[in-house]
Amino acid sequence: MITDRKKDLIITSGGKNISPANIENLLKQIPLVSMPMVYGDNKNYLTAIVTLDRAETETFARQHGISFSSLKS
Repeated sequence: MITDRKKDLIITSGGKNISPANIENLLKQIPLVSMPMVYGDNKNYLTAIVTLDRAETETFARQHGISFSSLKS
C-alpha cells in the first residue's frame, strides 16, 4: 500500500509548481470519491485517478434510479 508521495510538488512541463495534495483534498470532498491521486510531473496537464466509495456509490445509484447488479472490488 502506498501511504505518501515521493515529492510534495508537481512541476509541469510548462514549469508550473502545483501541489497535488490540494487537488486531492478537493476531490475527497465529493462524497462518491474515495481515494484520489493526482499525477502530472513533466507533463503539460494533470491526471487524476480516483476510486469510488462503494457505499456512497450504491446509495447514489438507488436515489437516482440507476440500476446496477453489484460493484465488484
